[in-house]
Amino acid sequence: MSRAAPAHEANTGGELASPCKVLFVESGSGLGGSSSFLLYSLKYLDRDTFEPLVVYYFAPADSTVKQLQRLGVPVFSLSPNPHPRLPLESVLTTSWRRG
Repeated sequence: MSRAAPAHEANTGGELASPCKVLFVESGSGLGGSSSFLLYSLKYLDRDTFEPLVVYYFAPADSTVKQLQRLGVPVFSLSPNPHPRLPLESVLTTSWRRG
C-alpha cells in the first residue's frame, strides 16, 4: 500500500515546498488559557511545514508579544497600540509576501 505525500511535499517531486502559512487570531485580553495554548502550540510548531503569523484584535499584553517574538513569530494588531497595526486586508494579502 502506498502512502500519500505530506501536503508540503505534494506536487514537488519530493522537494519541500514553501511552508504553509497559518494565521492565528487572538483577542489580546491577557495571559489566560487561549494565550497559553497559543504560546505552547507555536513553541512546538514544525516551522519546516508551517509559517505562523499572530494577529490580535485588542491590544495584546507586552509579555505575550515578547514571548512570541522570541519564538520568531510575527505579531500584528488590528487596534491601535505600540505594536505594528495592520488593516485586516493587509494581513491577509501582503504581510507574508516574500521576495
